[in-house]
Amino acid sequence: MVDLDGFKLINDTHGHDVGDEFLRHIAHNLRGAIRLPDTLARLGGDEFMIIATDLPTNQPPDLIARTGATRISHALRKTVSINGNALNVSGSVGIAAYPDDTTAGVLLRRLADQRLHEQKCQIPFSF
Repeated sequence: MVDLDGFKLINDTHGHDVGDEFLRHIAHNLRGAIRLPDTLARLGGDEFMIIATDLPTNQPPDLIARTGATRISHALRKTVSINGNALNVSGSVGIAAYPDDTTAGVLLRRLADQRLHEQKCQIPFSF
């Protein structure tokens, strides 16, 4: 799961039309950061879910997760220019792995969301 930090300020300062355009740019950047077979979905507001399937079996899951989180962080860091305004956000990422964490889909999503919120509560950390 990916949650944008600072998006509310963009929406409040520049309006919902700019906020919507910004989210389209972010979605495009995220799509470029993940593999072709992976799924990117906007859950609502400023929250996205990435479902990665058919992961390499010759790499440890934690390495795959770290590599993916790094690519995602780079995608979020890209400055977006709308109407002459340079806009930036940071983001929080929560990762849960099937079947290592759980085999239940609902619990997998809940765990990823919990880990995302734990990251938000930690000492400020920027990608």
